[in-house]
Amino acid sequence: MEDLLCPRCSMPLPQRGYFCPNCAAPTKCRKCGAMLESMANACVECGAMIGVGAEGSYPPPIQSHVPSQVNTIKFEETRTHRTLEANFTDTAVDNLSGPLAAFFASGMRPSPTKTNNQTSMQPTFVDDGPVALNDGVSSSDTIVDVSPVNTPDNQTANTDKDRLEEIFRIEGEELKLIELDLKASSQKDFVLRLSCLFLYAQEVLGRSRVPRSSLNEVLKAQGVYDPNAASAITNSLDIVKDGDDLSLSRSGRGTAKNILGEVLDGSVAATWQLGSRPRKRSQSASPAEEVSAQTGTRKAKQSQGSSPTVQDWTKKWKDQYGEVRAHQILKLRSVEDCGTFALWAIAKVTNGSVLEVTRRKLAEFIHAAFDLKVSDRTLESQLKKSSKVVHVVGTKFRLNPDGYTFVEDLIQE
Repeated sequence: MEDLLCPRCSMPLPQRGYFCPNCAAPTKCRKCGAMLESMANACVECGAMIGVGAEGSYPPPIQSHVPSQVNTIKFEETRTHRTLEANFTDTAVDNLSGPLAAFFASGMRPSPTKTNNQTSMQPTFVDDGPVALNDGVSSSDTIVDVSPVNTPDNQTANTDKDRLEEIFRIEGEELKLIELDLKASSQKDFVLRLSCLFLYAQEVLGRSRVPRSSLNEVLKAQGVYDPNAASAITNSLDIVKDGDDLSLSRSGRGTAKNILGEVLDGSVAATWQLGSRPRKRSQSASPAEEVSAQTGTRKAKQSQGSSPTVQDWTKKWKDQYGEVRAHQILKLRSVEDCGTFALWAIAKVTNGSVLEVTRRKLAEFIHAAFDLKVSDRTLESQLKKSSKVVHVVGTKFRLNPDGYTFVEDLIQE
């Protein structure tokens, strides 16, 4: 015999009774006992309205329990990985639409992040407390904690990157040294300190292996690359040599971090400055002729003062451009930048009548006008490689258009 099915929920019906045991809906007419049609409002046999009979009205039918659909909501973010994964029933989603909208609208707030001396806005998770859930959330609904994750390694790398940007300027794939005081005790120490910091900065930027030629260019830009520098790098235990590539050893990484801390520590004093030379005394020379450690020229020569021409330039500079704090601008910049600035200043005070200047007069002018001592030989070496200066002939130099633009931009910084 074919099973009878409930007209409401389609569940099998027993042979006896007038109601479905699953949904309690009426299945037989209480007046004549005939089976009721699906979705009918009256009995097709006797015409009695469903729910009305000799015994009175039927109880109202109840809804059968059908499990709600489970929905999964995921939320992800980048870098400092942050994840939300929650399972909600349809009813819970309806009730949670308001709180979830508020969560995504106010849970992420922009905070300033310093990059390359500029301030950018990065989203930061703000925990304003738990989200209130309305009634209707099933017992299976869960919310996973989405507090930000930042490992110690990530924190150290981010901090050191900010600190390294105070020593190097990032220009595309190149790093340019902008902090010249590396708290070195000698030229060899300066070479090794700069090498470790340069390789560590490259590592923080994601380049663990660096061509040796890239490091050599940085050393040449500061006028400290020579056979002694090449030998010091080759013999250093802090630097790993792999063919033409260089990288830091484990000890070298620690050395670089220590150097980084010392360079940025104002209480640590350097005993050697870039551009200085070892003091020498000639047996036949008098004490007045002792070689200067800063300029490489004899004091007997300097005791007579700068040449009258340089003295005239210096006076005009201080009278006309005294408000330009050249010493503050140039004290931490390269010898090349000092020479470029001096050529611009001389052209200004002479109204463009003097454009070509020798290395010796440039060095004298930098000392007299800017109170900075540089070696005239180092100055010549740096200017010959400069893209902002033209080497005219012998030891004479003049600015090109890029040099004028560079100095004027430097003054505006």
